[in-house]
Amino acid sequence: TCDPNDGGRIVFMADGSALINAMYDYEGFNDGEYGPTNKTIPENDNRKWAMDFIAEALMSTEPDEAGQPSPTAMVIFDESRHPQNALLADSYNTIYFLLVYFTGEGLAMLLLFLVLFVTFEAVLLKKRDPEPWRHVFSIIYYGFGDANRYTYYAKSEKIRQVFLSKVRNQNGLTREEFHAMPAKDLVALINDPVLAKFAIEPSKYSLEQTVAVVKRIKAWGRT
Repeated sequence: TCDPNDGGRIVFMADGSALINAMYDYEGFNDGEYGPTNKTIPENDNRKWAMDFIAEALMSTEPDEAGQPSPTAMVIFDESRHPQNALLADSYNTIYFLLVYFTGEGLAMLLLFLVLFVTFEAVLLKKRDPEPWRHVFSIIYYGFGDANRYTYYAKSEKIRQVFLSKVRNQNGLTREEFHAMPAKDLVALINDPVLAKFAIEPSKYSLEQTVAVVKRIKAWGRT
């Protein structure tokens, strides 16, 4: 219904230029540039039209309040412009239309959900773990599958960086303070001969040795 008392009304304006002031060439029309005419167009001022439209929308429908604004009336302008890629939008609409046409709306939504779920799972299974993983202080593998699990444990230099960051954070030191710390003070903070040697001496470690060091790092600082 268009009666404001029954919930209001919505006016769709397909052309936003209706709110542009002085939209037409009224002077040229009145001067006969578009052909002879026995009528003239008044000076166009769409602000007047907009104000009249708002005033009518706010007007009360009560008989004794004719011409007066309603105390409960409200005008809301919603400029909805959602540009999108036409090719992608048309492709999605076509696929969804075909699914609905051949299966029904409920089953189409279910199929779309399953396709998206399988796609995301495939992306997760294929994703590569990021190289900068120093923020993972527990030094555990967050990848998918066992094929690459121990290849990450073979990167002893990154594990050393993570361990040193863990030592610095647990002792509340800034980067400058930590970097200026003598080696003997660092050994005292670590208080573990194996981990102290691992932190100070950048030698190569075998995979088994690195795994053993990682286990000690995970247990370090708990007691």
